[in-house]
Amino acid sequence: MSAALSLDAWGAQATAPALAIAPGTLQPEIFRESIDCPCCGSHQFRTIIEATDPLTGIGGKFPIVECESCSMVITNPRPTLASLGYFYPAEYSPYDHSSGDGLKAFDRFIEQAALRTDFGYPPQPVSLLTRMASRLASSRFRTKFTRHEWIPWTGSGRLLDVGCGSGGFLTRMKRLGWNVEGIDYASDVARKVQERTGIQVLAGTIPHPELKPSSYDVVSLWHVLEHVPDPRATLSAAVDLLAPGGKLVLEVPNIESWSFAEFREDWFALEAPRHLNHFSPRSLAAILPEGRFSSVEIEQIGMRSWIRKSAQMAVKKGHEKYNAWLKAGKPHFTKLAAQSEADNRGDALRLMAVKSNA
Repeated sequence: MSAALSLDAWGAQATAPALAIAPGTLQPEIFRESIDCPCCGSHQFRTIIEATDPLTGIGGKFPIVECESCSMVITNPRPTLASLGYFYPAEYSPYDHSSGDGLKAFDRFIEQAALRTDFGYPPQPVSLLTRMASRLASSRFRTKFTRHEWIPWTGSGRLLDVGCGSGGFLTRMKRLGWNVEGIDYASDVARKVQERTGIQVLAGTIPHPELKPSSYDVVSLWHVLEHVPDPRATLSAAVDLLAPGGKLVLEVPNIESWSFAEFREDWFALEAPRHLNHFSPRSLAAILPEGRFSSVEIEQIGMRSWIRKSAQMAVKKGHEKYNAWLKAGKPHFTKLAAQSEADNRGDALRLMAVKSNA
């Protein structure tokens, strides 16, 4: 078993995602490597399932395995760094700059009122009108998913978004008053986001020579940690960038979710082999750098759209029972997402950790 590859090697190899492979063309040869557990170092695993990549259709089956020592779940064997770029085609959805927050002007107004009233966002102080508008937000933004990006204002509002993709989160937080910067390993994507938004976006990974320690009040990683070869090293680098009292905010799929148990290899958030790591609440907490946080909170979020897309994927493979779910529409998937949260088996895990002052 080989050790986990270094973050520097990952950055050097992953700065240029592969172009989409046209149907009918010669498929690339995919090389694989086996690794030890990135959480505890064990090399003993049991196979949970084997999954194919529904996006590219290349590479065959990839084992999803659980460490017999600490229960961390990973894709293993996984594509080597030289092969991994083939699984990030140009149409990969995080690169799509057409996506936005989807909020209408009124919803933006009452959301910002709630953030000013309850989360300390500027401008301050808060007027009576703002407080009244914030009450509307509590009924309008009812679900955890609609509030999952509500981060308490911290320090002077310096925010770094790691793996910023198309820059949707950056532009949203800039609108809300944050002083934002981004970094993404896809150099072409980083360049286009900076040109389109005017926000500084670096190409590469963390640590990065242009990012100074203790420079940010918030470092965010939205659905990034599942992609990186060495999640512990990524988290350590993120904490180094935080000022004392700063917040690390991240979100990852939950391999212990109800929907994974239901759909298995057809679970939309599985994304083998792009997702190298598959976290549970326990393994996510265990991978954090020890002794560097004064508090850690992990929240489970039901993702209605993920459940619907999983059902669609299953129907394409001939699982006809999910046709009834799709015909029932949005209310049915909303109910399933809410029930998964109530059962502590939500689709996604959101972590917010405060860096200690020591």
